[in-house]
Amino acid sequence: MSVFKLKEFDIVQQHSAMKVGTDSVLLGSLLETENPQNILDIGTGTGLLALMLAQRYKDARIDAVEIDEEAFAEATQNAQQSKWRDRVNMFHQSLQDFARQSTHQYDLIVSNPPYYEVENHYGIEAQNRSHARHTATLSFDELLENIAKLLITDGRCWMVLPKKEGELVVEKARAFGLCLVHQIFVFPNPNKPFNRLVFCLAKTQQETILASFYIKDESGHYSQQYKDATMPFLLWNKQ
Repeated sequence: MSVFKLKEFDIVQQHSAMKVGTDSVLLGSLLETENPQNILDIGTGTGLLALMLAQRYKDARIDAVEIDEEAFAEATQNAQQSKWRDRVNMFHQSLQDFARQSTHQYDLIVSNPPYYEVENHYGIEAQNRSHARHTATLSFDELLENIAKLLITDGRCWMVLPKKEGELVVEKARAFGLCLVHQIFVFPNPNKPFNRLVFCLAKTQQETILASFYIKDESGHYSQQYKDATMPFLLWNKQ
């Protein structure tokens, strides 16, 4: 069985096309918000982000939405086997259906959203991954529209995306009453340009906070910045 072990919980990822990756680890480690009570994880995959946030915010209730059946099954298993099973709820449906049925809003929304290009990949695993990521299942416009609907007035939405897609989402967000309030430029190392964006959208305008983050140092080892950020979650002492 394929299991990704973290300090306080495990992620079973035997069948899900979306394995634990750097993007979700970064988002769960770097986002900043004050004591959220109701959190929504859009496209939870195997539940990694939902459980990271359950670990970070001891009083929060977390809802997690996942459309892919195999990912949902493993996310449910991972949540039920965690110490936070009573605070993490998994929903097997599209964000569009979830938003239509939802009776409340959230003060924190997180997402590692879809961006995968179906036509560039082939094979069973690629098709599953494409379904999990395909923008035809959840377009950026639909994502932003439903975030705006589900976010409370002074709430925060944190996302992670590759550079091109992140810049597009930030640009599109204005049409849905969402503005950029925090942006972290993620660099693979000091010698390469940034290739990811971790960013925060809100309904109320304020001065945008800008920061830089380096995954590895010039020698090719994980940077101290990355180790410090992920220390509460990753098993650095066993690597």
